[in-house]
Amino acid sequence: MAQELLKYEEVTKYTSLYEDYLREGTEDKFWLVNTNKLVKFYPGVDGLKTGFTREAMYCLTATANKNGMRVIAVVMGAPTPKERNRQITEMLDYAYSQYELQRRYERGDLLGEVKISKGSLSTVPVLAKENVSLLMKKGESVEGITERLELEQPIAAPVKKGDPVGTLYVEKDGEILTEAVVVAEEDVAEATLWTLIKRTTSKLVGKDVF
Repeated sequence: MAQELLKYEEVTKYTSLYEDYLREGTEDKFWLVNTNKLVKFYPGVDGLKTGFTREAMYCLTATANKNGMRVIAVVMGAPTPKERNRQITEMLDYAYSQYELQRRYERGDLLGEVKISKGSLSTVPVLAKENVSLLMKKGESVEGITERLELEQPIAAPVKKGDPVGTLYVEKDGEILTEAVVVAEEDVAEATLWTLIKRTTSKLVGKDVF
């Protein structure tokens, strides 16, 4: 749930605040202090949610972002808030001391193009829907890592901007390390009859220009 929530970047603008006024400018204004103390005391922590019930005890889903690497750590059943924070701190320390992020593509990077069937355009560029990265042990070699782009082509028009059109696989020794959806860069309407006639004619004369 935290991973999905963090796709909305504005979330951490609020969860990273340690203290602030709510409903400022009204008669109901009050001062709120974040119950996630790590936001103030652990560098990079910018969320996410604390909780407590008698059954689950003290819980925390924390997230930190350091050097472009985001980590999520979860603790449930801690006997005290102090113990909850200690366990989260240990997990974050371990993650950042042992692992690093090897970034391959940013969201929106161009990865290729896909053929369109009976569209106003014969092809459309495909982009990375999200950042594509590999979590690797520090010092681990990237040698032998390969990429494979599988496109569902040709795709029948119409196509909407952002429609999934395939998958990018990052592999090593036949094992899939990560996979990412790729999407269409722009809308492609259905071709008019006249466009289809021109396209067919151009192919017959050896000039695929439409």
